[in-house]
Amino acid sequence: MNWHLYSFSTDKLQTMVAAQQGKIGDAIPPLDVFPGGIETTYTRYWESRLTSLHQVVVTRNRYVQLIEYVIKGHNETFKIYSGIEATLSQRSKLLREIIDESAIVNVDDVLTTRVQRLTNCNRQAMAIIQRVAVLQNIVSWIRNNHVSDSTITGLAEEYERTVLLGKLTCGEILTLYADCDVAMDCLKALSEQVGSATGEERQMITEPIREEINWRSFQRNIISATKEHCLSPQLTVLQHMLESANVERNRSNSAFTASVKQSDRIKMTLLSDPQCAFEFPVNVSFGHSMVWVELADGRIVGAPLKWFPKLREANRLERDQYQMTPVSLIWRTLDTQIHMDDLFDGDNNPLYPIDDIDKKN
Repeated sequence: MNWHLYSFSTDKLQTMVAAQQGKIGDAIPPLDVFPGGIETTYTRYWESRLTSLHQVVVTRNRYVQLIEYVIKGHNETFKIYSGIEATLSQRSKLLREIIDESAIVNVDDVLTTRVQRLTNCNRQAMAIIQRVAVLQNIVSWIRNNHVSDSTITGLAEEYERTVLLGKLTCGEILTLYADCDVAMDCLKALSEQVGSATGEERQMITEPIREEINWRSFQRNIISATKEHCLSPQLTVLQHMLESANVERNRSNSAFTASVKQSDRIKMTLLSDPQCAFEFPVNVSFGHSMVWVELADGRIVGAPLKWFPKLREANRLERDQYQMTPVSLIWRTLDTQIHMDDLFDGDNNPLYPIDDIDKKN
């Protein structure tokens, strides 16, 4: 499923933003993280950076919530189908008993079984109605929050078809079995009609009953196949999607929180040592043969990975496990460190600004 992501504000994120800017709301106003008049360009860069990180966080929270709602929708659909499947089975058994009346040995046992099946059908219909109500709420949430996404709208339409099927089934079940006494009288009258008929007359009476049994069996097989081959595999995929989405959401939460704290440290350093504040590392990324370090003032500098053999040989997980201090980047598991002083030591370690690297390539 290729879903688009949308912005979403949770209480937790609103609290984070409130702590930083003193405001709470769905909209993302400009983040005034530094006093006015101190390096305007630098301030704008950090406003943009924190706003961007915040948008990533709320987008990933939105994505997690969407998957959770779809999992709920699939589970409710599965349960509605199971309820319909069970009632179709009960209906088929009741009709088959009438056709096979001659094979009945103990009439009292048959009546007891019929009463139990009628009760089960009635109870199952009420359970389906509850599932339909839950699924309708899920459909409403999806439509209210994802009206412009054709894929999600298509999913909502599938749920709506399930809701309609559930309502039709419940209407049929309750029409037949809501009043158990009336239902038993109808079954008894049909049994007597079949039992007293002979030859062609019996054939004429039982033929439509057999057709209904076959139709109920066909419906049950379709629903069973849908559950087994569609819903169950999709639920497995959705659970894996949810696990991955939660990992990404937690990573974004951590990145946003760390950047907010870092902006406070840089703000204090800016007041005492502006040059040092500009050289704070804020992010690290890796290219095919380069390591890129983004600085607090928006500059990006890079160095060939061949200068750092352990980083070059490390996998993505190992590279992501680093600590960022105001003066260095540290990979403790790799026993590797990049010091900020080295980034600007042109003689000993001539790292190139990203624009210069592009020119050389």
